[in-house]
Amino acid sequence: MILNQFETALAAVSQHLRSITVEIANYQSGGSGVIWSSDGLIVTNSHVVGGSKVQVRLATGDVVAGAVVARDRHQDLALLKVDAKHLPTPTIGNAEALRPGELVLAMGNPWGFSGALTAGIIHSQGGQEGINAVMDGVRPTAFSQSPPGSVVVADIRLAPGNSGGVLANARGEVVGINTAIFQGLALAIPSQQVTAFVRTMTR
Repeated sequence: MILNQFETALAAVSQHLRSITVEIANYQSGGSGVIWSSDGLIVTNSHVVGGSKVQVRLATGDVVAGAVVARDRHQDLALLKVDAKHLPTPTIGNAEALRPGELVLAMGNPWGFSGALTAGIIHSQGGQEGINAVMDGVRPTAFSQSPPGSVVVADIRLAPGNSGGVLANARGEVVGINTAIFQGLALAIPSQQVTAFVRTMTR
């Protein structure tokens, strides 16, 4: 009985996460993104979008043109705008409340599989020294100007194509944007940092 309820709830959360996750492609790279507003704002990683124009595939299968309207390479964040209305939007959770061992879900587009779901647990939330250590040799500029405690580390299996995709808690609330993989651990930019980035770039 309890297992059936859990499976039903997980399937519903997965469906919601899939609806807000997009696939991004351009001439240089590709990855995932998260719809942030119903009028077409999408958040992804800066390293996912090499140019100023991208193609965005929605969960419906529709492909729309997108433009990079803001970018912060130090935080590895980019804000896109697509010409679309009435898009599904996320519920933003509190990444600062995450605890080691808490269940998290990641949705992205690894290896060409659209809307792939992965589950794992929170490993830790790292300070600046930890960030520098795990990012050494990965992308040296990423997080270089972020405050301590500004990365979520999850023991979750991710693959190329998950970058820019959503990290959510068991309730389906967005708690981070996946940005890198290091020695089997996923690194995500916490939701409060992403929210601050979007707010600053849309003033």
